Order: sequence, then C-alpha cells, then structure tokens
Amino acid sequence: MVPRRLAGAVSALVVFVLAGSPVAAQATLFTEGTTARKRVRELETAIRNDAERDMPAFGSIGLTEGWSGSFTLRATASSGNTDAIEAGLGVRLNYFDGSSGHRVRLSYDYSETDGSIDGQVMRAGYEFTRDFGGGYYAFGELRSTTDQFGSTVEDHFAGAGGGYRLLATGRSFWALQTGPGWRLTETADGERNRTIGYTVSSYYSRRLGTGTTFTNDTSLIGSEGDAAVLNDMAIKIRLRRRLSLRTSLLTEYQSDPLPGYENTDNTLSVSLVFSFK
Repeated sequence: MVPRRLAGAVSALVVFVLAGSPVAAQATLFTEGTTARKRVRELETAIRNDAERDMPAFGSIGLTEGWSGSFTLRATASSGNTDAIEAGLGVRLNYFDGSSGHRVRLSYDYSETDGSIDGQVMRAGYEFTRDFGGGYYAFGELRSTTDQFGSTVEDHFAGAGGGYRLLATGRSFWALQTGPGWRLTETADGERNRTIGYTVSSYYSRRLGTGTTFTNDTSLIGSEGDAAVLNDMAIKIRLRRRLSLRTSLLTEYQSDPLPGYENTDNTLSVSLVFSFK
C-alpha cells in the first residue's frame, strides 16, 4: 500500500514541475498541487495507521472496525536429571463497531516435573468499553482466575468504572482505569469470601522501532484483607506480517497468602504470536 501511495505522490510532483510552458504551468498549478498534497496526506495517514497496528487497544483506541485478535503459543521440555514440561496458550479476540469495543481474553498455563503436575492456571476475561471523546471512556469487565496450586485457587471479579488516556500518539500509549466491583475468592484451605472490591489498571506501550513494541500492563484487584496484582512486561518483535515473537515477564503478587506460600510468582516466557484481522 505505502509504496503505491508514495509513487503516486512522486508522480504528481513530477507532473507539476515538468508541466510544459509557463502558461501550462499556471493552468495546472491548482489541480496538480492539490492532487499532490492530497496524496501526501493519504500517505501520511497510511503510515500512521501502520504504526498504530503495533499499539495495544484500550478504551477502543487502536482498534479497527470489525474483528481482530491473536493466538499465542509457547512450549518447553527438558530431560536428564529433571524431566520438565511447560506449555502456555493464549487467545485474544476484539470487536469494535466505531464507538464501543468488546474484548475477550483467555489463557492456560501448564507445567509438569518428573511426571507430577505442579502448575495449572486458567485465566479468562471479558471487557466492554465505550468512548466519550477527549481521552475518556467507560468500561465494564468480568475476570476469572483458577490456580490449582496457588494460595488462592479461585478469584472472580465483576466491576465497572471509567478510564482516561494520558498518552495516545503514534509511538506511545498510556491509559489508567479504575472502578468498584464484586469479588469472590476461594483459598487452598477451602475458605470462601464474597466482598465488595475494586480494580485499578495501567496499560503502557511504546513502539521502539519498526515492528518492535514494549508493553507493561498492570492490574490490581483488591478487597477487604487481600489484594492481587498482575504485571505483564513484554517486548514483541514482528517476524512477518502476522507472526511475532513475544518475550515477557509475568509477575503475580498476593498481599496475604496462606502460610507456606510465597507472595510473588515470576514467569519468564518466549512465545509465538499469530495475529489476524
């Protein structure tokens, strides 16, 4: 797309400069100059749109109308003194109608050591957003995490609130959102809690170069006596038009785990990401 637009802009400029006699030049000054400027503007828009495709979409920014999304896959295996298997799968689906956005997030992580399962985490989320203009948007969300080997084996949240985009350029993006909600948790010892909760999230992204993007997403879900923080820091490098390599550090923090459990879990992973529109 871009080379053809560039060729069109250059062609228009050449016609303008080489347009026959002075009389002919005066006759074509307005029409050819206008055409050249129009094509240059179209080229700039195309370049801007290509840059925004590498940026994340929160509060509907960065989303093109219709369906889009990605599939993520990672797997590692080792043998010898210790036989270990780790695998992860992620799915992201987006739909945008011009003012409202719908997002679905699913992920599953599995690990096994010497034939015994020692990790099994499933996360699911749905978010609806509605833009109001001026950087403001409203959202409603559902989140669910199941961790068979964690201090909190189930953590479900439903909430709504508002968000604001502090940065939204071709290179950088930063949005903050917060709101109240309802939270249901179950710990490894069988204790269930139903409380009023809250959510605070920060989404940051910066395009480092052509096809390379740095992101850092932080989400906090809290309620009386406990808070869970999830931070996902990643660098994504585009290998082909639809295929990317993503290296990420996922940090999970529990403010009040059960005795014998750590507050923090860290997962470093390298994944293949296939995007579609």
